[in-house]
Amino acid sequence: MKRWLSFLLAAVMLITGTLTICSFAAQSEAQTFLSLLNQRRSAQGLATLGTDGGLMDAAAVRAKEQSVRTSHYRPDGSYFNSVNSKAEAECYWWFEPAETGTAQEALNAFLNSPDHRALLMHRQVRSAGAAYYDTNGRRYWVVLLSTSAASSGGSGGTVGGFTDVHTSDYFADSVLWAVQNRITSGTSGTAFSPYQPCTRAQVVTFLWRAAGSPSGYGSGSSTFRDVPRGSYYDSAVAWAVSRRITNGTAGDRFSPDAVCTRADAVTFLWRYSGSPFTFTTSRFRDVPSGSYYAQAVAWAVNNGISTGTGTNTFSPNNPCTRAEFVTFLYRLKH
Repeated sequence: MKRWLSFLLAAVMLITGTLTICSFAAQSEAQTFLSLLNQRRSAQGLATLGTDGGLMDAAAVRAKEQSVRTSHYRPDGSYFNSVNSKAEAECYWWFEPAETGTAQEALNAFLNSPDHRALLMHRQVRSAGAAYYDTNGRRYWVVLLSTSAASSGGSGGTVGGFTDVHTSDYFADSVLWAVQNRITSGTSGTAFSPYQPCTRAQVVTFLWRAAGSPSGYGSGSSTFRDVPRGSYYDSAVAWAVSRRITNGTAGDRFSPDAVCTRADAVTFLWRYSGSPFTFTTSRFRDVPSGSYYAQAVAWAVNNGISTGTGTNTFSPNNPCTRAEFVTFLYRLKH
């Protein structure tokens, strides 16, 4: 692994625009990186960083440029901060072909550098963008940071009245479909919070609503003691249990507020679809053939629901974001 990690705070230069070059898998993994970073910040009592659309686009540009010139200088000779007017700090790292370079591994690499840990965990940093670029077997990661608050930025307009969902986002159509079909209404009147991890309660509720909010599962019908009577997910959990989509986490517990992993998310979707038999041969090195989610992952890939987070990775233990899950559900329904 080449440890080309550095950061620089600098004056910013205004540019007229950026180009989105991330694939779905790359965007998804970049979002996971920021989610994991925010979990670490929260654990330290620090405010979470806002995901800035413009910095996400700019990080994608810089990740590709790193494969051409591994430096804070861009291929045209200008400094990194010319890529976006908000970019005040840049961190970069590359992984060799024998390494995976997942979001978790990238975060670990950055945090193992004292200088970069200090920057990523700095109280004055308020927003970020991240991206990676694969070429010739190497994976180049870039993180851009700013002391300014996150803005919608990015390419194109916004969707569904949400300031954090842009027409250029891979999940734009999915979010609009989910809102139109009353599967979700967002986290506020103007926010969808696409990069926020889904909870188990949210996932089964999305599935229940996608199924038409079946009746017959009234308040209090759930047998789990951690599912309050009258909660928004009460009926959804009871329905999910009756459909054998989930049987909880242990005995009389459902763990509604626990983060739903990508493995759990595709398993719920697979069971929702009737648990169809699927050969478990997988290209993902992080999906053991005997795991409870192996068939679900193979089914999701075979049906175009997910392509993983990298060429050989699915990242089953990573949190499933709200953007990812509504996209999985949208693809299932289409």
